[in-house]
Amino acid sequence: GVAGAKGPPPAAAVAAGTGATGEAAAAHPTGTAPQASAAAAAAGTADAGLQRQPSQQGGRGRGKGKRAREAPIQDRLNKAIKGIVAHLWKHKVKGWGAGRGSPFAAVITRETAAQLGVPTYFDFVDRPMNLTWIKEKSDKKKYKTSKAFEYDCNLMFSNALKFNREGDDIHTQAGLLRAWFARRMDQEPMASVRAEEEAAMLDSGGGVMVEEEEASSSTSNPSKKKARLGNNQEDDTT
Repeated sequence: GVAGAKGPPPAAAVAAGTGATGEAAAAHPTGTAPQASAAAAAAGTADAGLQRQPSQQGGRGRGKGKRAREAPIQDRLNKAIKGIVAHLWKHKVKGWGAGRGSPFAAVITRETAAQLGVPTYFDFVDRPMNLTWIKEKSDKKKYKTSKAFEYDCNLMFSNALKFNREGDDIHTQAGLLRAWFARRMDQEPMASVRAEEEAAMLDSGGGVMVEEEEASSSTSNPSKKKARLGNNQEDDTT
């Protein structure tokens, strides 16, 4: 069995503040000369200013969260994509067979469909997409927007839902992974990347157009489906 494939084409910020207590804050003994008190207060103010200086100038003493937020958006996008792809890549499907990898990583082309035992695949799928191609693009940092990555992943899930019968294991897993993927795209670290992309698009008055896949991805005619992948076992994903 095979899932679906396409032409090329699943943090808390720590801020440690710095500060100091000047000796001027301590109570002076009775009888201390005003000049001595003034001098102590001045010394305390100077000491506090010196100790605060690193935070004012370079932000030293703050945690990794601030540096992560200041990292270029492309770097943060690539890191977020790699985390999602790693989860999708290692996801196991019961009944798929040990050593065969993920069914969603199978590369199906018009030339190889018959060899892979799915000669009717392109009767249902117009644009193949698979996890192998997605991972290759991720490794080469070819995804420039979260929308482009999201489109490829949803196309992969859509193809699997179209080709495999409802109740088949791969159909079930495609639905579960698609739901997990949608949640993950709305969580950190991807959520802040998407928010920044949207803000940049509004500031520029435009944006990158990404072709949308049809919403109804699993409503093809079951009577046409002759060769299918997977079985009727069920699995889950976290």
